[in-house]
Amino acid sequence: MELPSFIKGFEEAIERPAGTTDADLPLDQIGEWDSVSVVAFIAFADLTYNAAVSADDIEKCATVRDLFETARRRAG
Repeated sequence: MELPSFIKGFEEAIERPAGTTDADLPLDQIGEWDSVSVVAFIAFADLTYNAAVSADDIEKCATVRDLFETARRRAG
């Protein structure tokens, strides 16, 4: 799992314009980040990386990099 490809997939999953996301971007500064995006992210992590990420896992994340690290830890 590589960070650049993760970010690209993350942007697609939450319908964020391509190339507008930095790994250290706080999730609370992403306008598209809402409950629907959380579900979309969970599906993206599962389908793309076979990562069982829970809502509790996501709640502990502050940045896109945190999501990446969580998905990487949960990848099966």
